[in-house]
Amino acid sequence: MSCVLWWVRDDLRLHDNQCLNGLQHGDRLMPVAIWPAPTPQVEIDGVPLGFPRSHPRRLAFRQQGLLALREQLRARGSDLLLLEGEARVQLAELAALVGAELLRCSHATGSEEVAEQAALQRTLAPLGLRSQIIWQHTLVPPEALPFAPDALPRVFTTFRTQLEKVWHGSPALPTPAQLPELPTLPSEYWAQSEALAASPLPPAVADPRSAFPFAAGEGAALARLDQYVFQRRALGHYKETRNGLLGHDYSSKFSPWLAQGSLSARQIHAAVRDYERQFGSNASTYWLVFELLWRDFFEFTAARHGPALYRRGGIQRKTRAWRHALSDFQRWCQGESGDDFVDAGLRELAASGYLSNRARQNVASFLVHELGIDWRWGAAWFEHHLLDYAPASNYGNWQYIAGVGNDPRPLRRFDTQAQAQRYDASGSYRAQWLDAAWQTSPG
Repeated sequence: MSCVLWWVRDDLRLHDNQCLNGLQHGDRLMPVAIWPAPTPQVEIDGVPLGFPRSHPRRLAFRQQGLLALREQLRARGSDLLLLEGEARVQLAELAALVGAELLRCSHATGSEEVAEQAALQRTLAPLGLRSQIIWQHTLVPPEALPFAPDALPRVFTTFRTQLEKVWHGSPALPTPAQLPELPTLPSEYWAQSEALAASPLPPAVADPRSAFPFAAGEGAALARLDQYVFQRRALGHYKETRNGLLGHDYSSKFSPWLAQGSLSARQIHAAVRDYERQFGSNASTYWLVFELLWRDFFEFTAARHGPALYRRGGIQRKTRAWRHALSDFQRWCQGESGDDFVDAGLRELAASGYLSNRARQNVASFLVHELGIDWRWGAAWFEHHLLDYAPASNYGNWQYIAGVGNDPRPLRRFDTQAQAQRYDASGSYRAQWLDAAWQTSPG
């Protein structure tokens, strides 16, 4: 019998998971995850910004996703071992204990995550343990791209149009009904795992006003997919409502589960195609896939450019004299910038860990273009709060707004007052997230 170590990273699911594919009868499988730990304080170019990398709410959402996966595994005769500490050390010790011959994990594109998986491979190689790092977080697999990775187009439209000529979908893998048995492991490991799982968790989604009132985990993700696409058929008008600000169905809300890997892009794509077969295709069904391709574009861009994704000059290596006014930045963070539309968005973010795409673009544009503050500070604030934080999308979108990323145009500057009139003409969004007194003096 062979033993496979599955290191669970951002693939908290059983459906469409290549780490579980091809396991043979008689194999043993050891699913293991590193329990999220508090993150260090953010410091950029020697300037401490006054908050940690991850808000406790974001850590809790991750923890709850892991516990949901554990229940899914247990229902299929397996389990999830939870460990604390440095991944390469913990996994090397575990591999030796269970006699693992192979480690599988999902590929990541963030620079720190790439460094982590490289360090793990260097640690495991002398032990004779093979590793398979599997790219499975995008809709389109790298081998389906019509260009080499180092020839990735800089502009999304070029990426999309070339891709759509040759790629027409990749099937999602089914959920395994049963999983291989667990290897024998000293009881103290399971006791430590249980202690971690039993540690008190803060609420992941606490504010009743949130547009994302959903639970973490694969079960919640698949339920939302069915609800949004088939039960409510909200997919059919996605393009018309996607710039909304209030409510649960103005957009799909799939992004937090996609970021954790509790929902795969290929599973969403399969649901879209099923919807089209039943009810017909339209601009909205196309547009949801269009947005998944945008996500892919940022992932492939991050893989190509690596650390440049986090540098001041971005992937374009542009020079700009950014302001580093901490007091102005803190007022922006607190939703006290003086712009009602921007402040409403920032208060929603701080209260709920979620923010619509329309609001994200406006609050980012205000920081970058009205305040002239280093875009990386804003990206770090988003990283701190967002339940759907993913390095490629977060930093890619901030570079896009700051004019140092993929956008060929010099600036992506939003007139926030005009945006408020267009997308919040009634003032309902601002009224919900700002002091009710705002309604008497609209701006």
